Amino acid sequence: MIEYTGGQEIIANLISYKEDAIQKARNATKYSAQDALDVAKRLTPVRTGRLRAGNHTRKVVSTEEQESYELYNDVPYVLFVVLGTRYMRARDFITPAYMHGRIKLLARSQALANG
Repeated sequence: MIEYTGGQEIIANLISYKEDAIQKARNATKYSAQDALDVAKRLTPVRTGRLRAGNHTRKVVSTEEQESYELYNDVPYVLFVVLGTRYMRARDFITPAYMHGRIKLLARSQALANG
């Protein structure tokens, strides 16, 4: 006769592993958003400091399956700086910061997948 014991322990370990993996993925997302914010602040053109101070991140989605952050700037004239005008060249600091955050998230996700 073959008996199987320890099933509850295995299930508990799997649940613990899942919770740990979810938390690591959430942290990877949060840290990548912070990396993007750091790059945005570094690349923001500075005259008075108001535009740089307007860079922020916020969590926009948080479910068991997904967590998303948004990089944004709440200064009213940010679009004129980022897109430019006929009198002023564009100085986009948002797109490079966003791309940096995505690259960091991809690297962190691959590190998690590889264990």
